[in-house]
Amino acid sequence: MAQTKSVVGTTTDPVETAPGDDPIRKVPKSSESSNPIPTIIWSCFVTTVPIAALTIALLVLTVKHRVGHGDTSNENLSQPFATTDNSAFYVRFNSSILLFLTSWVSSMSTMLSGFLLTLASFPIARQFISDVQGSRFDRLLTPQQLALTLKFFDGSTLGALWAWLTYLCSWKRKDAPQTPPLIGAVCVALLATLMGALVTAGDTWLHLTMTTEDFTQLSPAQTLPSYSFGLTPECLVSNNSLQAQTQIVDGESEICSLSMAVTGAFFRNASTSLGVMNNLSSDAASYLHYGDNSSAPSYAYLGVPTDTAPANQDYTAQTYGASTKCWMMSRACNLEIGTAAQDNFNCTNGTFVGHLYPGGSWAHMFFTDSSMSDNAATSYNSTRNPYYYGLGGMLNQNGGTVPNSTEFMILEHGGYTFVMGCKTTIYDIEYDQINGTIGRFVPTVSNISVSNVFATTMLAPSWLPYIQQSAGTAIFSDTAQQFADKVALAFSQVTVALGAGALETRPALAAQQRETFLVARMPVAPLVTLVVFNFVYVLCGLIFTVLAIIAARGRVPDVQARLSIKGFVLDRFTDTDTEKPVDDQEHNPQFT
Repeated sequence: MAQTKSVVGTTTDPVETAPGDDPIRKVPKSSESSNPIPTIIWSCFVTTVPIAALTIALLVLTVKHRVGHGDTSNENLSQPFATTDNSAFYVRFNSSILLFLTSWVSSMSTMLSGFLLTLASFPIARQFISDVQGSRFDRLLTPQQLALTLKFFDGSTLGALWAWLTYLCSWKRKDAPQTPPLIGAVCVALLATLMGALVTAGDTWLHLTMTTEDFTQLSPAQTLPSYSFGLTPECLVSNNSLQAQTQIVDGESEICSLSMAVTGAFFRNASTSLGVMNNLSSDAASYLHYGDNSSAPSYAYLGVPTDTAPANQDYTAQTYGASTKCWMMSRACNLEIGTAAQDNFNCTNGTFVGHLYPGGSWAHMFFTDSSMSDNAATSYNSTRNPYYYGLGGMLNQNGGTVPNSTEFMILEHGGYTFVMGCKTTIYDIEYDQINGTIGRFVPTVSNISVSNVFATTMLAPSWLPYIQQSAGTAIFSDTAQQFADKVALAFSQVTVALGAGALETRPALAAQQRETFLVARMPVAPLVTLVVFNFVYVLCGLIFTVLAIIAARGRVPDVQARLSIKGFVLDRFTDTDTEKPVDDQEHNPQFT
């Protein structure tokens, strides 16, 4: 055995202690820790309560202010972001405050290791007493090991670990082995340091992954807004043909959409119809919906004005729309030069004929079928869905270009003439508007009662100036079919606009509110990791508290008090004859 002297705090060498004598020297009562409970309770409080309180506060704030994307009553209004993200918590709370709490936890965990060592010093002191009383001298501290142990219990944990590592590196085989008190102190210090490092790592991970993001929450509308359109009561009695336009409602004669008189045609609600056509109405507006590809049809439909529906409101609504397909018929209708200032046309069935010349009216006629033989103006009982019409006109480009096609004839005195045919289909439409854009758009061919409402309003020539203006813009197209397609869109818009006077608003099928705000996105993995490490740290504090309470009996508090710099100094500089401690160096005879 190495000849290194052990330090046990006895009056004489333990070997020379008489049988029956207590080898632990009694220290004066003023230097004893007669009641270790306050020390244990304070150490337990410091190592558990602050970390537990901050962790619980973090969890309470997270749970209380956690938000979800909400639930919509209509699956058609669901949005991609509304899917549940199980990898993170979204907290509507200031992320700086949340990170402030976690930062304090990590800071405290690295500073409280000394209190864990204080709690651990009681069972270590108990083991030390057991070794002394059992005369196991090889398990007693050497002077250098005692210094290291005192440093662990009464100094910086990291500094003590560094000193221990230095001692370990300089240890030689002939030196005394490390004893249980030192090993116990080292293990507790390593555990406390490791737990503090794990808490800090969890906090750092959460800091690096937590972000502040825009978050959208959905909630059902309290009341359904009036964003749908339906026929007025006057249009729900008959098939709404020209013959059946006039109805008796509440004892008064009312029309559905159009009244044909000798003096002209009159709209039921001209302010709405003409207002929608000129984009001036506050009740309704005409919109375009394009197909997914070039071959898919395009639609014009009736909706509420953009300033009516709030930007944060999504809804599903029902309305009516029209889709028009046009094609050039100049050659099929035998369009030819009649004179220097006039072109003539005569379609094959002889029904649609006319003359086109500068300053003259455009030729137009509506038909009930694709053969264009049945004039809709004379078909009072009903039209069909779709219905057809022919259009012949002249555009003066003043030397400008027109589509490179034989479907356009050039007048000798200037101007370009054309003849085209069109087909319009009326649809019942159900659509979803989400975040200001159209999502689901489902058109269904309307019945005759609905299509008659729109077809009859086209018998009034109010739409012709709008089509002439649209054709004047479309003439700059590259091809004749592009020209026809652009005119077709204009016809669709005019159709739904003029029919708007026979419609009334109705509640939407479904509606929801969107609220966008900032949230703290807290990933689940780092948050759970941090919380687990925090409570493991607290659990360690509780375990050491229980061990300290169990061990703090008999002479253990006395020995534990000496395992500190103050206790060791008082123990070494106590007058053993009078057992009076020296509390001040000025009264210590050894320094006089």
